[in-house]
Amino acid sequence: QCEYCGIKKGDINKNGKVTKIDAHHLLSRNVKDSPLKFDLYNSVAVCPTCHKFGEDSFHRCPITTITWLIKNLPERYYYVLNNHTVKVDLENRKVLEVIEEQLKTLDHLDLDKMKEIEVAFPRIVKTRKKVQFKGNLFGEDSESSSSSSA
Repeated sequence: QCEYCGIKKGDINKNGKVTKIDAHHLLSRNVKDSPLKFDLYNSVAVCPTCHKFGEDSFHRCPITTITWLIKNLPERYYYVLNNHTVKVDLENRKVLEVIEEQLKTLDHLDLDKMKEIEVAFPRIVKTRKKVQFKGNLFGEDSESSSSSSA
């Protein structure tokens, strides 16, 4: 059901369509290395009207929806506000395993535990050896490739 307006998934909306429920992310999923992109506390279940298309939707009117969040879901709002700068190595398999396990509990992520795992099991990054090429794209040395008009 939409946490903002209360319409239930499957109900017929004002436009005569069956309602679906989306997840609006308080902090964008595009923030690099933010574990909150996987955190249930970083989302609100909303219908399309409340998500993007209505005048007072989360995308169109953040001031209204932020006020609503503070009043109705303060624990989520302050959790995201207080943790939005936390970064973990999301390419670390151990960190991803912890995230996967914690998502099964349907509770917010234990960010401190992820940091501990990241330190205890650092990801090994293989570095490539730089290869020095002689010449340019055409196989010529830079001196021979410059045209000189004498």
